[in-house]
Amino acid sequence: MSAPSTSRKTFWTRRNKLLAAAALVVIAYFPVRSLFGGSASAHLTATAKRGTFDIVVVETGELQAEHSRSVTSPVMTSGGRSQLAVQYIAPEGTTVDSGAVVVTFDQADQLKNISDKENDLKLAQADMDKLRAQQKSDKSDAEIAYENAKLSFELAKLANDAMKFESDAKQRESQLELKKAELAFKQADENLKGKTAVRKSELASLDLRIAQITNALSRATLDLERLTVHAPASGLIVYNRNWNTGKKIGKGDQLWGGQPVMQLPDLSHMQAVLEVNEVDVSKVKNDQAVEVTLDAFPDKKFTGKIKSVASIGNAKESNPSVKVFEVLVDLDAADSVLRPGMTVAARIMVSKVDNVISVPIESVFDDAGKPVVYVENGSSFERRPVTLGTKNDNFVIVAKGLKEGEKVSLTDPNKATEKEDKPGKSDGKPKV
Repeated sequence: MSAPSTSRKTFWTRRNKLLAAAALVVIAYFPVRSLFGGSASAHLTATAKRGTFDIVVVETGELQAEHSRSVTSPVMTSGGRSQLAVQYIAPEGTTVDSGAVVVTFDQADQLKNISDKENDLKLAQADMDKLRAQQKSDKSDAEIAYENAKLSFELAKLANDAMKFESDAKQRESQLELKKAELAFKQADENLKGKTAVRKSELASLDLRIAQITNALSRATLDLERLTVHAPASGLIVYNRNWNTGKKIGKGDQLWGGQPVMQLPDLSHMQAVLEVNEVDVSKVKNDQAVEVTLDAFPDKKFTGKIKSVASIGNAKESNPSVKVFEVLVDLDAADSVLRPGMTVAARIMVSKVDNVISVPIESVFDDAGKPVVYVENGSSFERRPVTLGTKNDNFVIVAKGLKEGEKVSLTDPNKATEKEDKPGKSDGKPKV
C-alpha cells in the first residue's frame, strides 16, 4: 500500500506546482500589458530639437575614376587574321605599374606571316643577284659588239680612202662596205644604250619589290611586338566586356583590332556618378557639398563637391518612365577602399534653415490625412496635430504644434495597444 500512496502524493505535488506557475503568468500579464499599452516608458522617444536644419537631396550612384587609360587590342597593319586570341591577361583588380605586361595575344599566325615575308625577301634578293649577273653579261656582250662595230667602221673608212685611184666599180664597192660598217656601228651603239636603260628599269622594278617586302616585314615584326601589350600608365585593372559575348574579357577570347580590353583608372582622383531625379535636379548646383557613403563600407564617409550637372536627362534603366540627370561629384580625398563601380549613397547639401524645430520622420503619423505626433505627457502620450515644413532623408521641420525639448514617440501608442489586442494585425506606418 505504501507504493500507491507515494505515487498519488507525487502526482498532487506536480499538479500544485503547475497551477502555481500558471497563476503567476496570469498575474504578471496585466501589469506588463498595461506597461506597453499605455506607459510612456514602453515606447522609444525622440526629443524635438531647435537648431540648423540641413535640406538635402539623397541619391545613389557608383564610383568612377576621374582619369582612366584604356588598353585596347592592337590594330594589325601587316595583314593576317582580323581577330586576335587572348593568350594571357593580368588578373582583374590588381594594381600595375606603367610599362607592365597586361595582356598578350596568340603569336602563331603572326610568326607565320613573318616567315612568309622573310622567304619572299630571300627570293627577291636572289632574283636581284641573278638579274645583276645577267645584266653584267649582257652589258659585256653589248660593249664588245659596240667596239667591234666601231673598229669595223674605222677600217672601212681607211679602206675607202685607199680606193681613190681604183676603178669606179671598186670605189663603189668600198663605199657600200663603209656604209654597211657605219650602220652596224650605229646599231651597236644604240643597242648598248638601250640595254643600259633596260637594265636600269629592271633594277628599279626589283628594287621596289624588295623595298615593299622589306617594309611589310618591318610592319609584321612591329605587329608581333604589338601582340604583347604594356600598361600605358599605372592603375587598377578593370576588365571591359566582350562585344560578342557580353561577358568580361578573358583568356581565349577572340577580339577585333582596336577593341577595348581593360581600363586603368587613376585611383588618386575618384568621382561619384549620381542619377538625380528630375524632381530634385533644379535644387542641385555646382560646388554644393556632398557626403558619400559606400554600401560596402557603411561606416566610412567621404566628402566632395558637385563638379557638373547634366543639362539633358535620360530615362532611368530600372524605370524608363522616370527621367534622371547625371551629376558628377569630385571626392576630396583618395582612399584605398575606393574602387570604380562601387555603389554609393550620396547626401547633397542643398541649403540650411536656421533656428527651426525638427523631429525624426518616424515620429510623425497620418491621422485622417493630417500629420500628428504623440507627445510624452507624464506616463502617457498626448496626440497633437502639427504643421510640417521641409524634410530631408531623416528629419522633418515642425513649423507649428511642438516646442523645443518635448519628447515624441517613434511608434503610434494606439496602434501598439491594438496590436496586442489583435495579434498579427499590422500597426501602420508613420507618414509625413
